Amino acid sequence: MSVSRSDAQPSADPQLIRELSRLEPSRWLGAAIADWAVIALTFIVVDAIDHPLAYALAVVPLGSRQQALGALFHDAAHKLVCRPSWLNDALGSALAAWPLGLTLGGYRRYHFAHHKQLGSAEDPENHHKGLIRQWRLPARAPRVLLGFLGDLVGGGLPHLLAAGKLTRPVSVVEALGMAVFWGVIVGACWVLGVVWVPIVWVVSIATVFWSGVRLRIWTEHLGTRGTHRVHVPEWLEQLIMPHDIGLHWEHHRHPSVPFYRLGELRAALPGPPIVTLPALARAFTTSAALRSGQVAERVHAPPMPSRARTPAPLVLRALTHVLAPLGLGVLVYALLRPRALLLDQWLATLGVELPASQLAAGELATIMGWLPSALWTYALTAFVATLWTGTPRADPGRRAWLFVALAISIGWELGQAAQLWPGTFSVQDLLASVVAFFTALRYTSRLTREHP
Repeated sequence: MSVSRSDAQPSADPQLIRELSRLEPSRWLGAAIADWAVIALTFIVVDAIDHPLAYALAVVPLGSRQQALGALFHDAAHKLVCRPSWLNDALGSALAAWPLGLTLGGYRRYHFAHHKQLGSAEDPENHHKGLIRQWRLPARAPRVLLGFLGDLVGGGLPHLLAAGKLTRPVSVVEALGMAVFWGVIVGACWVLGVVWVPIVWVVSIATVFWSGVRLRIWTEHLGTRGTHRVHVPEWLEQLIMPHDIGLHWEHHRHPSVPFYRLGELRAALPGPPIVTLPALARAFTTSAALRSGQVAERVHAPPMPSRARTPAPLVLRALTHVLAPLGLGVLVYALLRPRALLLDQWLATLGVELPASQLAAGELATIMGWLPSALWTYALTAFVATLWTGTPRADPGRRAWLFVALAISIGWELGQAAQLWPGTFSVQDLLASVVAFFTALRYTSRLTREHP
């Protein structure tokens, strides 16, 4: 593959680009709610387990969701959340930028210059890379891996501080906004006796989050005047490239398209062949000698084999995404959850007593408590989405029935809180249901998407 400058490529139909650039604020907000639900659930589980290993491992899911917030923050910087602009900035700041210690104005100053001067001597990203030797070429896997492992334990902290200086607030109002935000968060955690929450959050930013950012740099513009067009595996996308931020070539080609339509843009947009990450890594090993921050006209890597993924058969999808989580949820609920459930009362009238599990009383009891709700919500959402396979995402009927699935899932918990029916309300169950809904929505919709 030859990765060349984005502006040298043919464009897509202008009418299509206008359609793909149409904003749907609910989709950005839905992604933000799901990400914050994962974050809240992580803190709740860690607090319930209260073990040093749990605090240490918490940085992994937190770091992955910080990557997701970074992707949402990136869209907010491009004003792709909603109209008017002040509401875009308010939502982007409070839900994505400030939690990461960033401001929209400071980032825009740096990032828009990068878009405008891409690949040139004036590109601030290349200048910034030039101050650090990490991205010199050629590069072999052991050096990249060692750098990543070092970043996982805080080795990238000097770079993080330097990046913070580059994206510093552009006004006193911005700086005060972030200061007030963090003051409220730290103060609230102090009052609630959970000061460890912001500490773990900041540690996660300095380790897992930033290590992912620095690893992602290899896949974007390194060594080329343009942008690499890569295929990102699903598991890696969830860890360090959520919300399709890995579709970077498409973003640079049409920065007016929000993240939730970049997949459609990739399918419609002519351009250079897509390469796999291993192919790009091999190209880096044979690259001409380039200093960190220096670029060449192109980087050569073989294109990804052209094969379309055939959508999974309906029966297989039903088994995998509906029946399997449904059955697993029943087993966990009946055998692994803490006893004194409504089910136990019903079975007692029949003279049946289920055996107790060590997991139900151990440190994993909290997880066993909310896991059935998550699995059942996933199964219900996947069932509805599967029934509407082949219909446009914006189809009113599809949206209505998916809303019904969400309403049933969270309504059951809220009804317990209002004592409308038997059961015990649980915040963990509520958050788990929200996360499961958006997870099912994401993966079931991807089942019918052809891979590039």
